[in-house]
Amino acid sequence: MHVSSIVIILAAVLSHLLSLPVLAAECPSVTQPDELYEHDRLCLSKLDERFKSYKLDIRFLSDRNSLLNTYYFADQQLIIDTFYVKYCKLVGEPKWNLSADEQQARLDVAKEKLYTRVPFPPPVVDTRNLSSIQPLPKVYLASNFLTQEFLPQNFNANSGANLVVAANQVGESATTAKYLRDPPFLITKGNKYFVIVSSVKTYEGALSEVRRLKLKAPQFDFVAYAPYGDNTFYGIMMATWVRYSVAKEAVANAKKYVAGDSYIWKCPNEGDRC
Repeated sequence: MHVSSIVIILAAVLSHLLSLPVLAAECPSVTQPDELYEHDRLCLSKLDERFKSYKLDIRFLSDRNSLLNTYYFADQQLIIDTFYVKYCKLVGEPKWNLSADEQQARLDVAKEKLYTRVPFPPPVVDTRNLSSIQPLPKVYLASNFLTQEFLPQNFNANSGANLVVAANQVGESATTAKYLRDPPFLITKGNKYFVIVSSVKTYEGALSEVRRLKLKAPQFDFVAYAPYGDNTFYGIMMATWVRYSVAKEAVANAKKYVAGDSYIWKCPNEGDRC
């Protein structure tokens, strides 16, 4: 074959390759747990079924929510991660003839919609974060300059040291990951329950109470939430955003080891607002 013929063939191949859409980014992968629970399996199966008919334009939020509402015990993170990866592969199919920038723009929208969580303020005190259980500085004027006072009234200097030692000795509580969950992507029957072990009227009271409870039961972790809705008290909780069966287990432990009047509370609503 003449050199000129080879050059022509190579040029044609290169031209063809350049005309193909370029993937915006390599799609991530999802590692499924060794054991899938029934709602996980059913939800993933339904997602597979939907993607057989999906085009590029998807109602991400409403479709996601309908899945999570139907299969309310499913692992929301697993479902949403799988949804995103499937869409990433979908936009990369050559039949759409999308440029890399067009693909990325669609993936950005998908990520924004799919990973929207329920808006809920973070706890104001959290024993998993030692810095959050240090008192806030009090600032006041003295001799014409600002002075900071870090210890609240009636604070026992030894209690803070004891707390650090106790936390370091037990490490991360075995029940922390099971009992204290982050706000979900959607509030459902499977994640709307909390266990309240105490309530106080002020932030300083919450700080002191959380410190006391952690010293009393270092095998557990606790969070305090600021007053919510019509409630004027700070709620001290040992379980957040869990299913009812987990809340029952947590409240039993709370009554045994923490406070005898602990109780289960649930979000009055489902969806995107508690």
